[in-house]
Amino acid sequence: MNILNFGSELKGVIGLYKNRWFVAGELGFDKAIVSKFSHT
Repeated sequence: MNILNFGSELKGVIGLYKNRWFVAGELGFDKAIVSKFSHT
């Protein structure tokens, strides 16, 4: 089986980095807009 898809991804990262510690967060969105399945 072959799968082809077209989509988009949006991602953002924010963080605070200090001498001995850090805090970070990541937020993302992923969307497959069109998918084509073909059986071989």
